[in-house]
Amino acid sequence: MNNTLRNFFGTLSDTDFDTLRLRFTQIDCNKGEHLLEFGSICDHIFYLKKGKLRNYTMHADGTYYTTDFIMRHGFCTNIHSFLHREVSEEAIIADDDTTLLSLSYSDYASLIAENIHIKAAIHEMSMHNVIQRMYEKNALLRLDAKGKYLYLLATRPQIIAHFQLQDIASFLNIKPQSLSRIRKETANVS
Repeated sequence: MNNTLRNFFGTLSDTDFDTLRLRFTQIDCNKGEHLLEFGSICDHIFYLKKGKLRNYTMHADGTYYTTDFIMRHGFCTNIHSFLHREVSEEAIIADDDTTLLSLSYSDYASLIAENIHIKAAIHEMSMHNVIQRMYEKNALLRLDAKGKYLYLLATRPQIIAHFQLQDIASFLNIKPQSLSRIRKETANVS
């Protein structure tokens, strides 16, 4: 596990990495448990060791849509809420029994105040995740329903294999019935 986490912070010296690693605490969550509720301030950065997470938000009419999926060895937070200490309009839920490493905001704040190398490494990791998410969202905006599904299948096939159809459909902003039809059509072509 440490080697996998270490890959995200490859620019850190072994001493700095150990300083950072020791601030993470392990937590276990049950399927359906929220790590972040709507209207709460995000107090943690999570590193997913086992299980899967889903970020989602709610429309004014009460329907939800998935904003991201996080699989093993991924990071998860609401970066805006976490950094700016503002309430979140997004929730994070465990979609499976999950084991995480958690870095609290107070530990984050003291780490970046104490160590410029850790500050730079966390910033680099955060920016990488934000840019990757933004690139994906922009790519999906330009595609029709079938193109969105094929893009997700090509870039993140583990999402198709491990999450529920209605969550994938809401992430792609298409109706579950349309996604089901597209999946059948695509499977028949293969």
